[in-house]
Amino acid sequence: MELEFLLIITSFLLIGFFYLWLRTVRRIKKINNILKEVCTGNFNQYFRVEPTSKNIRELSSYLNRIIKEVNDLEVKAKRTEEERRKMVSNISHDLRTPLTSLLGYIEVLQNDEILEEERGECLNIVQRKGKDMLDLIEYFFDLAKIDAGDITIEIKKIDLSEVVQDTLLDFYNDFEKEDITPQINIPCSPLYVLGDPMSIKRILGNLLSNTLRYGKKGKLVGIELREEEDWIWVDVWNKGVTISKTQINHIFERTYTGEYSRNPESRGNGLGLAIVKRLVEMQNGNITVTSGIEGKTVFSFSLKKPIKAM
Repeated sequence: MELEFLLIITSFLLIGFFYLWLRTVRRIKKINNILKEVCTGNFNQYFRVEPTSKNIRELSSYLNRIIKEVNDLEVKAKRTEEERRKMVSNISHDLRTPLTSLLGYIEVLQNDEILEEERGECLNIVQRKGKDMLDLIEYFFDLAKIDAGDITIEIKKIDLSEVVQDTLLDFYNDFEKEDITPQINIPCSPLYVLGDPMSIKRILGNLLSNTLRYGKKGKLVGIELREEEDWIWVDVWNKGVTISKTQINHIFERTYTGEYSRNPESRGNGLGLAIVKRLVEMQNGNITVTSGIEGKTVFSFSLKKPIKAM
């Protein structure tokens, strides 16, 4: 009796182990088939396993995380490639337009019968178109250097008030030429931040150029420094051309800003705002934009205050 009982128990155990082995094999085959699908580029496959052993559950969980990360990288790569193609297309368009115009004026200048006054006017236009093309090419290479990590940022304690005032002096003639008196609100006392002086000047230069470009009609631009607990904010604003909510959502994207700024009257290329955003972020800062309130467009960026010594 005891021998028969042991044989029955052993048989049941063997059947149980065999059943578990078959279930495990089926699950491993299922995992293997899904991995084959993933290897062919189908990242919509995920492992959904019924309650099973802890090891199988952990394996499925880790594999799902890997698939999600690979899928995210694939989506990001496609988006980056699409943005690159769109940007190249925009830049090609923006280069072709002034180049075509420039060649037309050069052809006019080759006419010996042109009046001296008209010749001078044509030369001024040729110079301006050439500068537009040079600015666009420089913006393009600056973006390329930032993307490649070829730009050096030296974060140190600096007086932001001094940097802003120095940059404003560089724009004195531009404001005077447009008959604009900027409204400046900068504290007399130093406002220290952690940042790179040259990068901050580049940020301010691009934003002030925008205020001049889009604030001509409003004849009112300004710059203000304000202090928060851990941050110093710089507001650069103008009254004139406002930006819709749809445009604001994409204003710092290099491809979209190229389209938004392609305005014959303003002659902007838009890449400057993409550079501004990258430079602010490289200094651990933030940048925002609001438009339409009292007809005012405000670009605001922040930089961290130095940590006070205990």
